[in-house]
Amino acid sequence: MLYYQFYRFSRFMKRNGSNYLFVRPHVDSIILITGFELMNVATIWLLFSLSSVTGNYDLDIAIAAFAIFGLNALYILKNQRYNKIIQKYDKKKSEFMLNAVVILYVLCSILSFYLVHSNSLQGRKII
Repeated sequence: MLYYQFYRFSRFMKRNGSNYLFVRPHVDSIILITGFELMNVATIWLLFSLSSVTGNYDLDIAIAAFAIFGLNALYILKNQRYNKIIQKYDKKKSEFMLNAVVILYVLCSILSFYLVHSNSLQGRKII
């Protein structure tokens, strides 16, 4: 469902907006999903004050980003699974519910990341 909505957004932006950023909607949506999943991982990491795996947080973030993108790409692009996802949700009539769930996920991800990140920068104990 999330992939489908990001796919529609990418397709819309390709037609009406930036032709430079949104070139291949089926890959662009994987990048968007990866960004939000990475934000969620970073939120959990900060929330529980986990230590660095490699000793360098920048390297940890880069490794996590590549791993998450690789898993998403493998799952969605393998056997052109994205076509099956698109066909499945194109037939759905509950457009409002799809949009509401995706908007709620996006807002909750951004808000939780902001709150946890801003508290950790100020040195407050989160949990």
